[in-house]
Amino acid sequence: MKKIVFLLFIVAFSATAQKKQKVDKSHVYNYSETLQFSIQKITKARTSNRGNVTYVAKKGTRFISIMFKFENKSSKEQVIDFEKILLYDKNLNLINIDFVVKALKMTSRYDRYQQKLKAKKKGTYFVEFAASIPKNDKIKTLNINGQIIDIVYK
Repeated sequence: MKKIVFLLFIVAFSATAQKKQKVDKSHVYNYSETLQFSIQKITKARTSNRGNVTYVAKKGTRFISIMFKFENKSSKEQVIDFEKILLYDKNLNLINIDFVVKALKMTSRYDRYQQKLKAKKKGTYFVEFAASIPKNDKIKTLNINGQIIDIVYK
């Protein structure tokens, strides 16, 4: 009986230790005075499809993708410049965004990182960063418009 209880304890502890931390979707960050955003999801993947080419991250590393939800608070159309959104790795190296997807429209050209958001509207954008990072590294910090933003987890 003691062995069964001990085994159940080990299984339960392992499951709890492996539980992934989830980003706080309700936390709102400022992109500018009139644009706000929240981070809906952060994912890591071994492969990345970019156009008609599939990239495979080196062993032990993963590509990072983030889903942003932007809200335009102004009465004018605003431009979101995804070139100004950078990811910090644990060594404080900056990683650029490789591509942006909005409403199932893929933007792979460099000059299409600027996305327009109409007045008083919300938009969800999925971005993938160019370089892979070690798979066990936690994504903690972004650089947006030159401001360092710490990601809030639950």
